[in-house]
Amino acid sequence: MSALIHSAATTRQHRGLRSYHWSLGQTLTVGALLLLNWVVLALLYDPIQDAWQAVLTWAWPRLGIGSTAAVAQDHVSLWGHGWRVVGLQLNAAAPTAWQALASLVMLALVFLVSFLVPRRHLPWIYFVRAVAVLCAMSAVAYLWFPSLMHTDVSGYFNDLMRIGAIYLFLVPLLHALVLYIFPLGVLEKLVATWVALLFVIVSVPLHVGTLAWLVAHTSTLVMLPIYMLATFLPPVIAQLGIYAYFASRARISERRGAPRRRDALATG
Repeated sequence: MSALIHSAATTRQHRGLRSYHWSLGQTLTVGALLLLNWVVLALLYDPIQDAWQAVLTWAWPRLGIGSTAAVAQDHVSLWGHGWRVVGLQLNAAAPTAWQALASLVMLALVFLVSFLVPRRHLPWIYFVRAVAVLCAMSAVAYLWFPSLMHTDVSGYFNDLMRIGAIYLFLVPLLHALVLYIFPLGVLEKLVATWVALLFVIVSVPLHVGTLAWLVAHTSTLVMLPIYMLATFLPPVIAQLGIYAYFASRARISERRGAPRRRDALATG
């Protein structure tokens, strides 16, 4: 009984959002920061597109993907405004039946060998199995339904560039909703958002260039696993890491009430 009374008198409140109150001033601050980030992004949008186009124009022939003419400006109409985006042209070879069959056999062997790997590597084992299953599904689909395996490769990579452009404006909104609620300083909030934005700015051409190189030097068999595993998963994991780092820096004060006397606890 005494141990229970002692623990009740010394237990601290858990860390979390319930340890502070949200005010109207904080709401106005979040709205002002969101508006500021969007205004700055709108001013930087065209230079960012220029940088993406310059990087991909330089990389396209050097990676053996295509000529510099395959990277050009395009426009997308949204809210009555023509937004600049980078348009890409990419051709990928269709696999032969023998290539698809050989790929299926090799993937089956990889899947079986994964059962021999020690279980301490369990997360990687599941990842390898998932990749093998997706690649096998692509090979099976080509062998059984070859007429359906016509892939718009250029359309996929153009969609990736448009997703990157949209993501620029989504990052400040996501941070305003799920990061700015933590008791961080205004400067820390801005730094967190712009670290995430700089990651998007740098990673989009690298991401697109890497996937385009893989497709250009293999075949359309890799499109299904790329679509399922590499479209959103790598950038989302990176953004979650950035969010977790800055959220962990939140200084949450643990409110503790006045210590209660043991005799008062005993009588209560």
